[in-house]
Amino acid sequence: MTNIKQLTKIAMMQKEEEESKANKNKPLGKGEDFIPHAPIANTYKTSRKEQSTIRTEKNVREVPKNTPSQKEEPAEQKPKKPSIFKKMHDFNFYINKENAPKHLPFILYTTLWIMLYIANHHYGEKTLLQINHMNKDMKDLKADYYTSNAELSNKSIQSQVLKMVDTIGLKELRTPPHRLKLIKEDEH
Repeated sequence: MTNIKQLTKIAMMQKEEEESKANKNKPLGKGEDFIPHAPIANTYKTSRKEQSTIRTEKNVREVPKNTPSQKEEPAEQKPKKPSIFKKMHDFNFYINKENAPKHLPFILYTTLWIMLYIANHHYGEKTLLQINHMNKDMKDLKADYYTSNAELSNKSIQSQVLKMVDTIGLKELRTPPHRLKLIKEDEH
């Protein structure tokens, strides 16, 4: 297997050398800018050391002296991590014995949040029913208070008091009450 990789590598390097020699002799066309040679993505895996040796062995066309040179980008770029939306889009919803343990924490987490959401909804409805029941009770008690307050104020009128006390035998005083004066004696 390693011999095949080495042979493929050598063949690709020879092909790239031939292409670079052909491009070296070819003049730049009208409106064609120089683009630094970027490494071609290999279809086989190579180590970083091997990749750096491949890049150094490649022949790159030289920049004509009358054109400004462009800044070269770093040769080794880290692969970008896929975004969360890409991960969600590529998610495999088929769950079997092999991948079930991998998805179990997420399923339990989601189930917990769903249960909390449902419990919160029930608690809110129960609280609203209690509030409505207490509002009805409060209206009834308020009506009872106003009724008893009106009856008490009606019974505390002097004429009503006289009618209630007349049955016991008490009568209203016709003469004003006398004031008693307390005289202090000197103890000398």
